[in-house]
Amino acid sequence: MKSIPVHHVMVVFGTGARRDLPRPSTVQTWTNHADLQPLTTLSENAARQLYLNCKKKDASSPLSEEDLRKIRTAYAVSAGIPRMLTLAFTTDVDYLNGTNNEMWEELVKSQYSDASKFLGGASCLAKAIVISAVCVIPLELGHKPIPGEDKTWDDLRWDSIAFLAGDMQNSHYTIPRLLWIEKAIAKELQQWVRKNCKFSLDDLVPTMGSLYAQTGSASSTASGTPWEKMFASTLVARFFAECWMKDMDPKTSYVCLADLLPQQNEDAAKTLLEFEVCLCNGIVAGSKEAFAGTKIKSDADLTAVHANWNIKKAHHGMVLPVRCKSSQKNMLFGVSARNGHHKTETDLLKTKQHLVSKEDGSEEVSGLLQAVNPRGGKSTARKLKDRLLELTKQKRYAEVMITSGQVVHILGCFD
Repeated sequence: MKSIPVHHVMVVFGTGARRDLPRPSTVQTWTNHADLQPLTTLSENAARQLYLNCKKKDASSPLSEEDLRKIRTAYAVSAGIPRMLTLAFTTDVDYLNGTNNEMWEELVKSQYSDASKFLGGASCLAKAIVISAVCVIPLELGHKPIPGEDKTWDDLRWDSIAFLAGDMQNSHYTIPRLLWIEKAIAKELQQWVRKNCKFSLDDLVPTMGSLYAQTGSASSTASGTPWEKMFASTLVARFFAECWMKDMDPKTSYVCLADLLPQQNEDAAKTLLEFEVCLCNGIVAGSKEAFAGTKIKSDADLTAVHANWNIKKAHHGMVLPVRCKSSQKNMLFGVSARNGHHKTETDLLKTKQHLVSKEDGSEEVSGLLQAVNPRGGKSTARKLKDRLLELTKQKRYAEVMITSGQVVHILGCFD
């Protein structure tokens, strides 16, 4: 080996995928080294280019619908981590058909060992997954512990459980679904979330198989229920995340809707600022349809999202109990969850979404939210007229989108 030229040094790059190796603290005490940032996750466009490279295709080669389904699914469950995507795209099997993906999972587990043993119980990992799914935890907060736990976000990054997403100026932590796909781990995490947060973790961060099936549906109607479940789960997850991070008791605390659903649209943001929610009882999906009536029954649960996805042809997708911050008055908002382009004002009025029910003579709801997944992340801002414009001015109507957390990258699978 030739000697190293003057003013040059040898540098070894690594991503820390093998978490069972000891930390190189001894080496670092006598080696000159730079504080290099780890590789960040890829964007979906970069994942497409990686797919073409792994398949040895030209960068301008067209992608089939099946190619896009595999890329979207792999991207969603891997959070865009380059190594995981490379393992997926170089595996010469039908690895993402929803059932036959064991080979990819085994390859990933050989690179990233069992996540559970590094976290000492389900609560820490479950909280970290829920928070990273719906919140942006920036790099500068890496020294902060997971709420109520001993482990920090940096600890999770060192153990290759959490990874940095975004660009170098806006890096934040994310936890890929693929790392806890093993049945025993997933079951324990699901049970913890169901018991403590009262929603399904799989509705918030779906499994590989369900996402693959979802990408094959071109119908907004067929994908409507999974989208409704994700939206409702996002609301509840964000409520608990806000309580955990601010050291508040979920059973007695209220969180502003604007904190649960940060919006770029000014009108929507103003409406959400007026109301707050307590969602400590999670999601209730009963056998009877829930209505956003103006007269609230004395036995109504005002601390849960009331979902109608078990009801055929329900008027509203769900009903959201809110409290007006200024008057402290409890109200029920109707929620129309729409996968695809938003319903036009004409459609909303024609289907009587601004009313409590479809019945003639029904009164207006106290408020209406249209939860939109625009299939591409573009703003839903538009000019309104007629009744919806009046409701917007009264801060009783808003079109909202999911705008933060890992779930944003899963939305593309709802095409």
